[in-house]
Amino acid sequence: MPAAPVGQPLGPLAWTVIATIILGLLSLVVQLVVHVWWPLLFILAAAVGVPMLIDSRRTKREAESRSGESICGFARSFDRRAIDPWIIRAVYEEFSYLYPVRASDRFWDDLGVDEEDLDDSLLDIAERIGRSLDDVEANPMWTKVVTVGDLVLFLQGQPKLDAR
Repeated sequence: MPAAPVGQPLGPLAWTVIATIILGLLSLVVQLVVHVWWPLLFILAAAVGVPMLIDSRRTKREAESRSGESICGFARSFDRRAIDPWIIRAVYEEFSYLYPVRASDRFWDDLGVDEEDLDDSLLDIAERIGRSLDDVEANPMWTKVVTVGDLVLFLQGQPKLDAR
C-alpha cells in the first residue's frame, strides 16, 4: 500500500492497523501488571524495609554503646563559663530522644536529622532558651553548623531576647 500523501487523512485500513497495535500494547501492559504485580510488591517492600531494619539495628547498637552516658558528659564538652548552661540543656534534651548525644555527633550522619528537622528544632530551642533568631547571617557559626556542638556555639552567638 503506497503511503498517503502529506496532508491527506489516513484511510480506514491505516486506522485499523494503528488501533490494533495500540490495543496489543495495552493488553501486554495489563498482562504484565496482572501477572507480575507480586514480585514488584516484594521488591518495593524490600527496598523500603531493608534500610529501615539496618537503621534500627544501627540505632540499637549506638544506644547500647552509650548506655552510661548522660548530659554531664555532654556539658563537659563545652567551657561552661563561656556557654549558657540553658543552651547546653535545651540542645541535649532536643536531640537525645534515641540515645545520649555527644557534641561531636553530626546531625545527618549520626542522628538522622535533616535540614528541615534541624530548622524546626532550632526554632523550638531558641524559643525555650530565649534567644533571638534575627540576623542569623551575622553569626560566625551560621554556615558551619554540622555537629551538635556547633549548634550550641551557634546559639551562644545569638542575642538574648528581652525578658518580659
